[in-house]
Amino acid sequence: MSIAVPEQLPSVRMPIGLLVASTLSWVWGMLCAFAGLAFLLPVLRLKFGLAAIIFAFVFFVLAVLYSVAGYMIRRGRLIGGWIGVVTAGILSVLQFIGGSNTLGPLAGFALNLSIVLLLVLNWHHLHASIRQVGA
Repeated sequence: MSIAVPEQLPSVRMPIGLLVASTLSWVWGMLCAFAGLAFLLPVLRLKFGLAAIIFAFVFFVLAVLYSVAGYMIRRGRLIGGWIGVVTAGILSVLQFIGGSNTLGPLAGFALNLSIVLLLVLNWHHLHASIRQVGA
């Protein structure tokens, strides 16, 4: 009597482009969180005003969006791709329109553009959620 050994399926590996896009989203999210904190701390201490509070809030929202996008992209979810493309696309357009000759905005523009390009080129590897709602 012989026992049939189930054949192992090859593991599905995440494409390198999505891994890089996910990592860049995480890094950009952490940088936005630190920037928001850098705006918020002087506001709390010196009472700078409403504009600094709005800037800090915008950076914290961007940090959350980039972090969620990075997590969902790493999981291979389509919604993460959408969040990443929309967030990085809008921010890169705003950085391009704002056009500064300093290194900071140019580096941010390059980072956002690379996130968008990596997601667009690897879009077919993203999939909808496995959980289905309904009967």
